[in-house]
Amino acid sequence: MYAVLAQIVGFIGTGVVIAAFQCKDTKKLMFVHALAGLLYTLHFFMLGSIIASFSQLLFTVNIFLLNDTKHRWASWIGWRYVISALLILVTVVTWKGPADLLPCAASVATTLTNWSRNGRIIRLNRLCFASPAWIIYDIIIGSLSGIACEAFSIGSVLISIWRYGMAALDG
Repeated sequence: MYAVLAQIVGFIGTGVVIAAFQCKDTKKLMFVHALAGLLYTLHFFMLGSIIASFSQLLFTVNIFLLNDTKHRWASWIGWRYVISALLILVTVVTWKGPADLLPCAASVATTLTNWSRNGRIIRLNRLCFASPAWIIYDIIIGSLSGIACEAFSIGSVLISIWRYGMAALDG
């Protein structure tokens, strides 16, 4: 029953991610993405993956930092390195095996590319590295909703490339 509940929490998170793209206002979009990150934090914790849970929690913190335009400290360039170092530290401390490198590497790459604020770099990371790494990890730990969410992300990236072309995604 616990495993079923973990999957339900994950699929609610996936639904929230999909709903986020329907938000017209950017602040609402970021808030909804943060909510999805918290649901996935719980989902992965319930599945026993501390590194994936922590990655999602830091993803949520990262969203707030990237979108906080009111506080100068939030835009500090060093946050990308602090978050990346925390991801690596948690991976080392909670090490269960080589599979833990997948969410760590995907999360570090995503953290670094998101701070670039370059749409092309962010999308290429998602398409070629982060989502495939997460899908492999989701298969290993049995996160059905994680697989679905990453497949949705890949599809969304491909649609944006098809609609706008790569050159238009630099900004």
